Amino acid sequence: MNGAQRKILLVALMVCVLSEMYPPWLYKDGSTSRQLSAGYHFLGSPPAPAPYEKMKEIFSIPDTDPPHYFRSHKDELRQYLQSIILAFLTLGSLLVAGARQRFVLRVLSIMSLVVACTFISLLVFYAATS
Repeated sequence: MNGAQRKILLVALMVCVLSEMYPPWLYKDGSTSRQLSAGYHFLGSPPAPAPYEKMKEIFSIPDTDPPHYFRSHKDELRQYLQSIILAFLTLGSLLVAGARQRFVLRVLSIMSLVVACTFISLLVFYAATS
């Protein structure tokens, strides 16, 4: 393992630890099951829903609707997608940074980076639809 690969592993490890310590969260409307992103927050302190009137505004709930119940929870799908992306980016980067490049390793590194890009596009699509 060369120096570049060590740096890649160190960065990947740091990103992995940070993504587990600060996971993505969702606000959920208990009446309609609609979900909206609540951002990234420390694992030990999940985001508290905003005051009721603000949550009604965020979810575009008309005043004529009966009261709703709001809560926040971890966005596990986004967390899994991020972990998959990190794994494939790390693998592809490690193979690209390898000292000796065989044809098979070069193809594996390209495939790994393509899979990571595919999951990135899925994550962007998921974020746009939620």
